[in-house]
Order: sequence, then C-alpha cells, then structure tokens
Amino acid sequence: MEGTQEMKKMLGLALALAISSSAIAANAEILKNLKTKGEINVLGVMDQNVTDLRTDNHDDFRHTRAMINYGVMFDLLDDLHANITLIKCNRYYGQAAEDLNTIQSNVFVHEANIQLDKVAENFNVKIGRQFYGNHDDIVIYYGPTLVLQEGYNATSLDAVRVDLVNSEKHNAHLIYAKVTELGPAATDSGTSLVGIRDDYKMSEDLTLGGYIYNRRIGNPVYNMHGDNLYVVGVKANGKIAGLGYAVEVVGNAGLDTQTAGETPGYKGYAYTGKVNYKIESEFGGFNPRAMYAYGSGDNQGLNSAGSKNMTFQPINADFHPGLIFGMADLAGSDFGSGVGAGLDGTYYNQGSLANLTVLNIGLDYMPKFSEKLTFVLDYYNFKINQDVAGGTLGSNKTIGSEIDLAANYKFAENVTLGVAGGRFMPGNMIKSLTAGNNPANKLASYITVKW
Repeated sequence: MEGTQEMKKMLGLALALAISSSAIAANAEILKNLKTKGEINVLGVMDQNVTDLRTDNHDDFRHTRAMINYGVMFDLLDDLHANITLIKCNRYYGQAAEDLNTIQSNVFVHEANIQLDKVAENFNVKIGRQFYGNHDDIVIYYGPTLVLQEGYNATSLDAVRVDLVNSEKHNAHLIYAKVTELGPAATDSGTSLVGIRDDYKMSEDLTLGGYIYNRRIGNPVYNMHGDNLYVVGVKANGKIAGLGYAVEVVGNAGLDTQTAGETPGYKGYAYTGKVNYKIESEFGGFNPRAMYAYGSGDNQGLNSAGSKNMTFQPINADFHPGLIFGMADLAGSDFGSGVGAGLDGTYYNQGSLANLTVLNIGLDYMPKFSEKLTFVLDYYNFKINQDVAGGTLGSNKTIGSEIDLAANYKFAENVTLGVAGGRFMPGNMIKSLTAGNNPANKLASYITVKW
C-alpha cells in the first residue's frame, strides 16, 4: 500500500511538471488532495457490408479495440487546482505486444490545465488544454469518442474558459481557444475560436439557453482578413405534464474567404426537436422518445453566383445517430467509395448534421425483475436534403433506414456491459447509385469501466 502511494506521488509530480515548465515554490503543497479518474472502453464488432453494401464482395470483418482514459487532479492551493488527462487508443486485439517506447509514443496528453476558483469572487477560470462540450452536440464537442464508435479518438482545445459561479439561475461561460497553430509566425494563419453561452433556469420545468461562437481561419494567401464563421443558436428544454422536450435552432453567419475570388456568406441552418415520456408500470419502466433533426445543404456548394454557402457549418460536431450509419466510422467502413462516388464526404460528413434529415423513434425499457438491465430499441431514417453539384439523384434522396437493439447491464456502479445489433436497409438514393444494395449488419459487444 505504501508503495502504491509513493508511485502516485511520483506520477503526480511528473504530471504537474507537464502542465507548466515554470518553477514551483518549494513550500507548495504539490500533491494535496490527489485524486485519479479514468475510463476504460473495450469494443468488439462484427461488420457485414458496411463498406459498400454489397454481399458479393464479402466485405465482412471483425475487430476489438480499447481506449484508456486516465487523469490526475490535485490542489496546488485551496483555490488553485491542476488537472491532466492522458488517452491511449491505438491498439487492436491480436496485434503484437507493444514495447514501452511504442506505448509512450501513443499516449497523448489531451488535458493539462489549471483552474482558479472565485476570481473576482464570481468566476472560475480554467487555463490550458481541456475538453469542451457534450456528446451528441450538433455544434461543438471536443473530447473522447463514445464507446460504440469504431474510430476511437479524442480531440481537445488549448483554451481559457471563464465560468460564472454563485448564480442560481445562470450557467454561463466564455471561452477563447486556439484550435490549430501553423507556425507560430508573423502571418495570418491558424484557427482560433471564441464563444459565449448561457443556460438560464426559468423554473424547475424550463431552461432557456443561447450561444454564439466565432471560428476564424487565417488566410495569408488571399489577404481577405480570414475565414470568419459565426454559429448562433437558441435552446429550450423542460417538461410539460410529464412530457420531456428539447429544441434547438442554429444559424450561420460570416464570410468564407478560403477560395480565391469568392467571398460567399455563410447562410446555413439546422434544428432539432426531441420528446420523451417516462412511464412506470408493473412490468417496469418505459421511456418512449422521438427525435427529428435537419441540417441545410447546398446543391452547388456555393450558389447564387458564389454569394451564399447554404450548407450548415458546425464548429466541431459530434452527431452520430445509428449503430451503423453513425458509429461505423473507421476509414472505409462508412459506405465508402464502394457506393457511387462515396456517400460520406460527398453528400454528407459523418459526425455532422450538415445536409441531413434524421428521424429517430426509440424506446428504453427497464424491466421490473432487474434494476441493472436496460433494453434500448431504435428506428432511424436518413436522407440528404440537397444533391451535389451535377448530381442526378432527382427525388431519390433517402439514404436508408436502420433498426438497432441494445442491452446494457450495470454490473457495478461504474461498470457497464453491453451488446448491440443493427441492420441498415438501403434507400432509393443508394439504389440509384449502385446495383449492389444489400443490407448492412453489425453486432457489437462492449464494456465501460469508470473510476
């Protein structure tokens, strides 16, 4: 036990040095209130026809992959906290054992920040590399992928985030971040982000929210003051007579100056609506739910003689509906070049709502005989909203539909086991692009361990 504590202290010291290269006062309590956090995800899948929807090409494959998320937090002072998060997600089962050099080169620091509490009595300030947002957000999310996504990965921001505290009604913050830095050099380059958002609790049954983000991509080549994208949104969620609901409406503004001779205005938009109703019965708990999501498209990319870009532009979305359509995101496994010119990247971009309409009807069931077991049933329908330039789809814009079934077992407070299966049925869009339009199937098993 004593050896374990010493190891934690040594690790904590090393991680503290990773946060900042500046010297630390000799009398600082470096490892005060040391805490660790982490998550292990293991996903095994069996995929059939997800690359081209053609059974005759025998594109069946299976693999198992793990992602490890490990973090350390401790207090430098009572109101000054340090945090670091490491992620490793490169290895598949069956690959050769890794030596320590390989392990080291595949462990990435995705969070390394300090937080100052009660600055000017009313603000918490987090400075450094950090995660941001929530899964399934149609506008912005930086963090680890979901357990069911095949393409395990993580993203993060180098940012300064200022949160309002001591407010019973407002949940507000301001963020400034650098997304990419090309240089550094005395040129207009790199990508920066600034945003402000607030969720205001009107009552126990109603919360209203709003946000504005600006993403700026420097453009030294064309000297057009950079590409400026604004994403403005309003949200509302709450309950009416037991019916839960959430709506979000988003619009784009700004100028796209990444192409010589063109300065189209961002004019895209998106909206989502969700409802659910929880029912308790002698057979267990039922939660029927529905979602409708729409993201605008632009059949020319730039229409009206280059004056508008009508495709909805998020900042860094995390929209992954469907076990197959949304989660089969390994390179080449998401209806790749085997279907026409390739769906993903041509008609839509996986992970984004742009140019998509998605309908979801689902049901969660928690049986009476087991508090640890949950069944999840989902139906999805996917379609594009605009054809690409020169396309000949006509009215054939339905990509397809999908049915998924999952069972989750809560083995312990922080341990979940699950199995899931899905079947994707091609729609008229795919049938018009290729003669091979067989259904795609997927089976998955997974475990999540958190601490």
